[in-house]
Amino acid sequence: MRDRGDNMHFANAQLSPSPFIANRHDAVFNLDVRSFSDEDLYQKLTRSIDQLNQGEVLRVLCDHNPVLQIGGLVKRHGSKIIFQYLKNHRGHVVIDFKKTLVDFVARRK
Repeated sequence: MRDRGDNMHFANAQLSPSPFIANRHDAVFNLDVRSFSDEDLYQKLTRSIDQLNQGEVLRVLCDHNPVLQIGGLVKRHGSKIIFQYLKNHRGHVVIDFKKTLVDFVARRK
């Protein structure tokens, strides 16, 4: 994923990534989508995840829980992405999205 001005240093830099989603060898890109409308949020997430290479992580900072947008991403990408909430507090939600190395559904066939 190329930096297009979306990366920023979060004030909460003390967040340690989960070893399940992101580890110290992964490339982690930050995306601040606070104050985006739901439609703009979905489009921004979709474009950003599409730009990720396999194994890269997109860390998203939201001001609300984007559960509907995550549902849309799951429908679009299936098992090619995984996500994990790092924080889920009112007004402060941090989620890691990672492109997986394999499509688990296709692999089972």
